[in-house]
Amino acid sequence: MAPVERPRHEGEILAMYGRASSLFDAMSILIRRDHPEEAFMLGRALFSESLRLEELAQASTKGRVALVMGWVDDSWGRIETVQRGIEKRKTGDPHPKLIERIAEVRKQARAYVKRHGVDRLRKFPTEDAMATKQGRQDQLGDYAFSHEFVHGGFAAHLHRYQQIPDGDVPLLALSITTKDPRVSAGVAAFAAKSAALAHQSAAAIFDWPEDASEIQRLLGEVERLAEEASKRPERASG
Repeated sequence: MAPVERPRHEGEILAMYGRASSLFDAMSILIRRDHPEEAFMLGRALFSESLRLEELAQASTKGRVALVMGWVDDSWGRIETVQRGIEKRKTGDPHPKLIERIAEVRKQARAYVKRHGVDRLRKFPTEDAMATKQGRQDQLGDYAFSHEFVHGGFAAHLHRYQQIPDGDVPLLALSITTKDPRVSAGVAAFAAKSAALAHQSAAAIFDWPEDASEIQRLLGEVERLAEEASKRPERASG
């Protein structure tokens, strides 16, 4: 009997879905603790992960193999570049076995692709291209804005300033948390939509029992709750 090969690309897809679920969980914790800006940084990664899962859900089996294994190959290539840069700058210990291991893993990935009748590896399209294709252009603004929070621009603490009356010149206070429900609601909606669509895509890929209409109902509920929260007054800083 011929040996049965575990479908590696499916394991990588499950890892993507697991990361999306983990990111959503972490965002939920941060939002509940009044750190929506920090949650927003994770939202950028969750958005990207959910787009990739949607792209995979729409692809054929061979298309999934080409995309996933191309993604794996690129990932190991970046790790190799980082390691070689560390060694060149002498800012870390050399790891020749790591470089060898990377070469072996990439070789195995390419062999796996050939065994599945795929001629070449593929790259995922850009986030802009995938979001446009999948009808999620409404989230591209949030995605672009989230870069400012990742890189620590003024937007990252804009909502933490508070003016306190003090004669002719008001004092400017800066909190380490954000009490504005409009900010938290916006970030929560951004996260929930990405998480729901990531789950819907994984269900389609692995044939999990899933009611698409229920996902749409939940997305509508998320929008409604976000709208309600955006109208609440800002809570006083504690």
